Amino acid sequence: MAEPQIRPQPMVSRLDEFFRHESFEALAEAQGVRPANRLEDFQGGWPEDQLDDGFEEALFSWRRSEVG
Repeated sequence: MAEPQIRPQPMVSRLDEFFRHESFEALAEAQGVRPANRLEDFQGGWPEDQLDDGFEEALFSWRRSEVG
């Protein structure tokens, strides 16, 4: 029995599909995003349970290792 032949898609069509996008308005609507009405809506901070996650120490360590 002959093996089925796989026909690769042209790269352009795959890239077109990858970069296909909706408008910002359509994405916002699909995600349920609503406009902010108050300046306070933009305030906030890092989640309390993630304040000491070790990121800063890791970043400093990475930077030191690149200098050497």
